[in-house]
Amino acid sequence: MPKSPPSARGLLVAAPAAAVQGLVAAAYAVFLIEEAIRVGATGPADVSNGAAETVLIVIIGLIGAALVWCSIGLWRERRWARAPVVLLEIIIGIVSFNAMINPGYPSWIRVVFGALCVMAVGTLVSLFLPSTTAAFNDKEA
Repeated sequence: MPKSPPSARGLLVAAPAAAVQGLVAAAYAVFLIEEAIRVGATGPADVSNGAAETVLIVIIGLIGAALVWCSIGLWRERRWARAPVVLLEIIIGIVSFNAMINPGYPSWIRVVFGALCVMAVGTLVSLFLPSTTAAFNDKEA
């Protein structure tokens, strides 16, 4: 990332938030690999087999890589980076909200998903602030 911070305050929030979420997703993919090696497939055979676990690991890893890549683009005020982050934040917000309100999860997991939901909403809001939109429009001119 360049030394100079972005000119828009919204990007000062959105870029690091997307980077943190991307790194967490990548770490989770590594954890899933470790669990698959250590424990193996658990659960119903139709959703817990080698192919399903591999697809999950690849998807989570790609989401992490995309968020980190796009966070660099946001920090550099590149307009192309906003759309993928908006899409992923909407997905993260929906999934984390549903997990947060699920009474079947332990309370500490629900708190983590609640924090993730708040982070996704905050990132979305910061990406649509007028100063952020102006920064992207100024770069295009």
